[in-house]
Amino acid sequence: MKFNKILSLPALALTLFGLGACSDEVKYDPAQPEANAEVYFAAATPTTVALENDQNVINIPIYRANTSGAITVAMSSSQTLDGEPINIFSVPGDVTFADGSDVAIVSVNLCLLYTSDA
Repeated sequence: MKFNKILSLPALALTLFGLGACSDEVKYDPAQPEANAEVYFAAATPTTVALENDQNVINIPIYRANTSGAITVAMSSSQTLDGEPINIFSVPGDVTFADGSDVAIVSVNLCLLYTSDA
């Protein structure tokens, strides 16, 4: 009997502590917006592209949320195959958005054409 009383006292204290910690008030502190051009790739942008036999350019749309003013945004790319660096695409170093435009097209050039002997 004494053992039950010893165990019930910490269980009761934990229950009261748990009930006292609950609150109906949720305090939300929103994060400050980033001070940038808000440029992004759309989620609907395809991740694979089927090229025609003579096609060597892929046009990729890039979007921005803030359309006021013309802006040029720097870009970079890294290309690897099995962990080794390769250079089969020529990606421009920047993209320019016209004033009032929410989309700009980046043309990526294929530098190495794949040929099949089959």
